[in-house]
Amino acid sequence: MKNRDSRVALVTGSGGGLGHAIVCRLQAGGMRVIAAMRALPVGLGRGPMATISDRVTALELDVTNAAQVARALTLVNDEYGRLDVLVNNAGVYLDRPDPRARTPFEEIDYDRFVTTMAVNLHGPLLLTRAFLPGMRSRDYGRIVNVSSGRSRFSDLDGSGPSYRISKTALNALTRIVAADTAGHDILVNAVCPGWVRTNMGGPSATRSPRQAAEGICWAATLPRGGPTGGFYRDSIPLDWCLKTPRNEPEEPEAWT
Repeated sequence: MKNRDSRVALVTGSGGGLGHAIVCRLQAGGMRVIAAMRALPVGLGRGPMATISDRVTALELDVTNAAQVARALTLVNDEYGRLDVLVNNAGVYLDRPDPRARTPFEEIDYDRFVTTMAVNLHGPLLLTRAFLPGMRSRDYGRIVNVSSGRSRFSDLDGSGPSYRISKTALNALTRIVAADTAGHDILVNAVCPGWVRTNMGGPSATRSPRQAAEGICWAATLPRGGPTGGFYRDSIPLDWCLKTPRNEPEEPEAWT
C-alpha cells in the first residue's frame, strides 16, 4: 500500500483525448491519479493495474462491466487505501456522425441506444455506487460527471437522440447523488467541457483537451463548502433547462 498522504483521483476514459488531459492536470496539481481505460497500452504488463509514473497508475476498466468495477474498488483500496475524487469522463457518441442531423424517433438504433446508456449513464452509476460509501465514511469526496449542454431540456430535439438522453439522465444522477450526500463534504457536479478536439468532437472543434480539462479539474478540486448539485462550463454555472442564457459562455451548437 502506498501514497496515503495525497488525494487520490480516478478518471475514466483516460486512454486519450480529454481523459488524458484531465489526468495530466490533476497529477500536475499534486494528486495521485488512476487513469482508467478499457485496455492498457502494450508494454505495461498483463495485469489490470500498471505504474506509469510516480503519480499515475493505469487501470484496465470497462465501466459497463460490474465485475470490473468491483475489481477496481478492491485494487484502489488495496493500493491507496481510499478514493477521494471520481471523474466519470468515459463516454460514447454512436448516433449519426453529423451531430446536427435529426433521427426520426422510430429509426433510433436500439442496440446503439443500449450501448450509449451503458457507457454514459450505467458506468457512472456503477462507479459512484462502488466508491461513495468510502467517501461518506471519510466525509470527503468530489464526483464530477462529464455531461453536455446538449442535454438541457429546452435544447432537446431529434439530433443525437441516444447521446442526449444519456446525458440528460446523467444530469439527473448528478442531482440525486448530490442530494443524497447533503451534509457531507462530498461535492457532486456535472460539467460540460464544450466542443473539444477529440475523436468525438473532431478536428474542427474549438477547444483543446487541455482547455476543456480546466473546468473539470476545477470541479474535482473544489474546497469545502463549494457548490454541489450544479451544472458548469469553465466554472460558470449553466442552467439545467435554458439553452444559452446571456451570462453563459457561447459554444458552437454542434457539441455543447
